[in-house]
Amino acid sequence: MQNKLPLPIGASNYKLVSTEYYYVDKTLLIKELLDERAVITLFTRPRRFGKTLNMDMLRTFFEKTPEDTSKYFKDKKIWQAGEKYTSQQGKYPIIFLSLKDVKFSNWEIALELLKEVIRNEYARHPELEKSTELTKADTNLYQKIVNDTASDANYLFSLGALSRMLHAHHKLAPIIIIDEYDTPIQEGYINSYYQQVVEFIRILFSSALKDNPHVTLAVLTGILRIAKESIFSGLNNIRIYSVLDTQFSNYFGFTAEEVQTMADYYHAVDKLSEIQQWYDGYKFGNTEIYNPWSVLYYFGNNCTALPYWVQTSGNAVIHEILQNLNTDTCESLRELLNGITLDSIINTNIIYPNLKDMESNIFSFLLMTGYLKSVNTTIDEQGTYICQLAIPNKEVQSVYHFPPEDSHLLGGG
Repeated sequence: MQNKLPLPIGASNYKLVSTEYYYVDKTLLIKELLDERAVITLFTRPRRFGKTLNMDMLRTFFEKTPEDTSKYFKDKKIWQAGEKYTSQQGKYPIIFLSLKDVKFSNWEIALELLKEVIRNEYARHPELEKSTELTKADTNLYQKIVNDTASDANYLFSLGALSRMLHAHHKLAPIIIIDEYDTPIQEGYINSYYQQVVEFIRILFSSALKDNPHVTLAVLTGILRIAKESIFSGLNNIRIYSVLDTQFSNYFGFTAEEVQTMADYYHAVDKLSEIQQWYDGYKFGNTEIYNPWSVLYYFGNNCTALPYWVQTSGNAVIHEILQNLNTDTCESLRELLNGITLDSIINTNIIYPNLKDMESNIFSFLLMTGYLKSVNTTIDEQGTYICQLAIPNKEVQSVYHFPPEDSHLLGGG
């Protein structure tokens, strides 16, 4: 790979990736978002499928900054889409939160991490500190949060307040971007502070997203749609796109064409068959998708096929589920391992406490998190998803292979 652009392994800074690394152009996501005109959009995808890089791309495109950031897009696909879209570049104040690192074993420290994320975002808008457009109450709140003297109650309503302040100062309602919104919720489930974190995030989000006139649009990403906890209750203007939806299906992960182009660039076309066996097999909507994390590592490791994605952190819930399967579900998974597909009802609104209640919930979770794929999806008259499930590829298959002392989990070695 001499004299070739380096691979953006683990990188999620759009400015850096788009200028100094091999970048797979996903900028037409901007066009589709603007065309859709949804006030709130939630994308649910497996971990490490490009969500954070895409959200940073949105921030870089839309955010009003002293720097002329159009230079990061003029050679990208979005710039060919026309003035209707390019006129939105660099126009809006942005509220950007990434919750992907809010992980800890107890609620007290997790809450401090959430506060720190919010506090850092407030500090990212120093123009508000002495703004003559803010009320005295808002100025006081801004200073309390930045100086770390705010109460827990202040933080609960902080996003709504920040959107109001930015709207008042800039005379334009901000765009809100929240990446990996459900990471703290999963950590709460694993570490027994689930109810506390759900209640905090529900109020935090509600203050910013529910009937808020101070928001132009909001985009969120996560792994699951946590609907039954009422995190998104009352949000009649939210559009949710999961792995089962056709719209936006090609923006998270790599398409077959994108992998082909990458293989051409790195002189590895002869490896396409191996890449397909190991890292292809996902189906988002009607689009064939490769695991981007593993494809990048594959090219970066001299085209050595290894289970890169499944060896990363974030498998705690998967391991807990697999270690507590009943006999019938073990039998179903054994059939999947033997290449047999099976049909299952898929619940797109599953919640962590109910993951192990029934087999369909387990399969729903495994599908949404990338450990199963839907070969074929139908919707019955009641609007229920029925999916023909299979294991995506050789990499994911390795997850279901247990050490000898645990072989009873799947009824054999």
